[in-house]
Amino acid sequence: MEERWRDHKRIIAQGGVLYVSGNVFWVLGLVFAVLGVMSDGMDINLGLGPASWLLLAIVCFVSILPTFLGWGLAVYLDAGVVKSKKQE
Repeated sequence: MEERWRDHKRIIAQGGVLYVSGNVFWVLGLVFAVLGVMSDGMDINLGLGPASWLLLAIVCFVSILPTFLGWGLAVYLDAGVVKSKKQE
């Protein structure tokens, strides 16, 4: 398991995937939050209760953290590679 974290090229390659998945979770969280507020405001049941929609939104927003942290790590490592190439 530790070997994959030592391979900087692999982490940099995963950066784009992490960024896109973070954005997907962000949009899903917004959709779930809007559905929760709408179902509570209209006092109807949209398949789940309003509290369940808002909990789904919270889960999506919390799952954004590791994806964007991974993306940030990939950007940081890529910047280090570019900086070391410029110094050579």
